[in-house]
Amino acid sequence: MAVRTPTSELRRRLVAVAAEQAGYFSTQQALTAGYADANFGRSVANGAWERAGRGIFRLAGWPYEQWEEYQYWWLWSNGRGVVSHQSAIAFWDIGLLQPMNGVDLTVPSDFRRTPQVAAEGVPAGVVLHRGEVEGDDRRQVRGFAVTSPVRTVLDLAGVVDGDHLARTIADGVRRNVLDLWTLRPAAKRAGGRTWAALESIRLEVADQLRSEAEFLEHPTR
Repeated sequence: MAVRTPTSELRRRLVAVAAEQAGYFSTQQALTAGYADANFGRSVANGAWERAGRGIFRLAGWPYEQWEEYQYWWLWSNGRGVVSHQSAIAFWDIGLLQPMNGVDLTVPSDFRRTPQVAAEGVPAGVVLHRGEVEGDDRRQVRGFAVTSPVRTVLDLAGVVDGDHLARTIADGVRRNVLDLWTLRPAAKRAGGRTWAALESIRLEVADQLRSEAEFLEHPTR
């Protein structure tokens, strides 16, 4: 006869998961913690859980957390999305750009074929971008993944004008969020707006390096 896991232990397991995700958790995570899917409705009805979206719940009464919307949409993507573009700029706190139409999320090209998106379409509150974000281009932070500062700038080049891009780069260098020795070769490979923006502010950001001459004279390092 199977031993029934005490409710307190189930709750402890679930809280341990949800605490890393601003109180959110998926159906699969609840099942893994030991809850039976037949009891999900009861947990919502008795006020222990709140239904946040299709397949996503939140522990009732969980306090607001910064970036909780990023954590929600990352969970919605089944961990396949990466916060990017203007949303990543806001996270890294550089420049003045802010998300316009929801959380920017870069997802793999086949993400549109997942059952949830195929059935419902892309919901309001998230803007999907297609692409691969791997290796050093992504950073895993508490509860979600976000593009690295350099990858964020490269992505941004495709959606904003050169002046905004240059201001964002300059601000990132001043705040020591962007490393010019990493950005410069990446920008040169990318070409286009990113390289032009970097060149337009090279004198402004030269004092962030060991010397102005070192920045101006070395195309890569």
